[in-house]
Amino acid sequence: MRHWPLGLCAGLIPGAFLALGIMIMAGFACDAQGDPFSVTGQSLTWLAGLLWVAVLNVSLLFRTARGAWVWIGASALVVCAADLLVHHFRNGGAG
Repeated sequence: MRHWPLGLCAGLIPGAFLALGIMIMAGFACDAQGDPFSVTGQSLTWLAGLLWVAVLNVSLLFRTARGAWVWIGASALVVCAADLLVHHFRNGGAG
């Protein structure tokens, strides 16, 4: 990638939202109760960090910085939208 700092920023900014969104989905899947000192809470915390590092590395593999921003940003939007939908329907559709 010619403009690798811009690609790295794509891994930093939307990549953080992608990693946190995946962590939230995993928390919904394993019915985490929000206790950060439980085994589930610790696993989810470490999962988010590892995912973020993986996204940072993947962001440098794109041919252009624009491609990295588009794909990582779109993935983050999809995952965050899915988080909101799951949260909405998990609470019985209440606003």
